[in-house]
Amino acid sequence: MKEYFISLLAVGVLSMLANALCADEKGGDFMSKNIRLFCALAVICVIVAPLKEFITTLSSADYSISGLTGDSDIEDYEDKYKNALISSGEESVKSNIQTMLAEKFDISPDNIRIELEIDRSSSSPNLTKVIVFLSKTAIFKNPYDIEKAVSDTYGCECDVAVE
Repeated sequence: MKEYFISLLAVGVLSMLANALCADEKGGDFMSKNIRLFCALAVICVIVAPLKEFITTLSSADYSISGLTGDSDIEDYEDKYKNALISSGEESVKSNIQTMLAEKFDISPDNIRIELEIDRSSSSPNLTKVIVFLSKTAIFKNPYDIEKAVSDTYGCECDVAVE
């Protein structure tokens, strides 16, 4: 781009010098008119020069979305998107269960680890099982009460284990 502006500046300055040298008082003769025409054409050529690359770029551009060209690419993208949503949903559910148990049973969140089993076979994933791992002082809490609280809240099977 820098070279383009230098070329444009050089042609412009040379055109001005040529016009200044060829100027006469009567409005110009045949030679000065031709020199002015030549200088104007030279400036136009320099200005239009980058258009060739621009047109080439436009004609060879790939207008597909993110390079997705076939059905398999779109399916791969949809699978990645679905998996990203599921994983962010998993983290949210884990955090919610951990917070609920910490508040309800007076357990430190550091002493609770949650794992989820999710059925991904259908179009919408379903939570099938929650496994609550207790550690340190949390192991003295009643596991049956924890299982019941999680099962009642999330409507799925719950197991409590000790780490």
